[in-house]
Amino acid sequence: MSSALPLTDDDLNAFADNRLTGERARQIALVLEREPALAARVAEIRRLNTQLRDALDPWLAEPLPRALVTAAKPQRAHRRDGLFRAWPALAAAASLIVGVAIGWQLRGEILREEGTPDTFQRQAALTHALYAADPNRPVEIWANEEERLVR
Repeated sequence: MSSALPLTDDDLNAFADNRLTGERARQIALVLEREPALAARVAEIRRLNTQLRDALDPWLAEPLPRALVTAAKPQRAHRRDGLFRAWPALAAAASLIVGVAIGWQLRGEILREEGTPDTFQRQAALTHALYAADPNRPVEIWANEEERLVR
């Protein structure tokens, strides 16, 4: 036997359905010659497949019922129906846009109340006041000199 064995149920079913090709099919055929129990399982799988095919193939040959074909065809939607269906999505999008706009307008006011600079000029002035006071530049102060940085 080869390293590709032992066999699984998937292997036996694929072999019974003739879906294996090449080396793997030859390996399984050799094992089935040596193992009568496995060969019996493959024969049983093939017998069940034949029974299923004989029982169900006539149904596949029947024409589809007209009601099923009619139900599967896309129906033309009226323009008015399309607008009513889209209404919840349009309302959600409008609410989102209004909420973002109001939030953006109030942003500056909230920042001013907290004392945070809200314009570029104010941010630049605060940054200059913070960093210009120390001749050594605060970014060059080590962590153990925390008191110096705070001053």
